Amino acid sequence: TNVAVPVADGVAPFELGVACELFGLDRSDQGLPRYEFALASVAGETVSTTAGYTIGTRHRLDRLAEADLVVLVAGSWVEQPPNPALVAHLHDAHRRGAHLMAICRGGFVLAAAGLLDGRRATAHWRWTE
Repeated sequence: TNVAVPVADGVAPFELGVACELFGLDRSDQGLPRYEFALASVAGETVSTTAGYTIGTRHRLDRLAEADLVVLVAGSWVEQPPNPALVAHLHDAHRRGAHLMAICRGGFVLAAAGLLDGRRATAHWRWTE
């Protein structure tokens, strides 16, 4: 399975860490599946986190075109309209049958992109407003 996580300035390290732990580590020696995993920057090679440090990425949004699963994570970037290029890539992934997954407030990106229209979704009680 091919997994891509789009990241932008303001990414939340905890939620990103969850995605990296779930899909980025090779645990095939434990009988678990191995994933092709990549972080895909929305803009630029360096992304700032909400914790004040930066991370580097090797991939851009076009990496989402290969993904069987796209994982959206929380961060300050969910508080504004999502990047139009990201929205286009998410819609392309959805049309071709890729799975879309959100961790925490990453679901708000899917909602803002119109990909949750007519569907039930849940969020942490703190963000249900």
